[in-house]
Amino acid sequence: MVKIIKQEDVIPAHQITMETDYNRIKQMALNKKRNEMIEKFVNSKLPTTFISIDGRYDNCNFKANWKKESIKNKYKTFRISEGFFLVCRFVF
Repeated sequence: MVKIIKQEDVIPAHQITMETDYNRIKQMALNKKRNEMIEKFVNSKLPTTFISIDGRYDNCNFKANWKKESIKNKYKTFRISEGFFLVCRFVF
């Protein structure tokens, strides 16, 4: 795999300070807060959301509990056509 990157800016090595790096510090704080909010939202929706994960990803370690075995067995996914699926819930 080859990746082409473009270097837009060179900043000499220095101690980070509020005076010189305020925008960079602000962006890092906003990114952290955004990621925490997204993680909280996802974790609140996982218990009531059915998610079908392709078998190719069974060995992946997910940060959130995407693979819920108790719910997985209650649903069946049927492929209707390319890109379209029908999800049926079975009540036991």
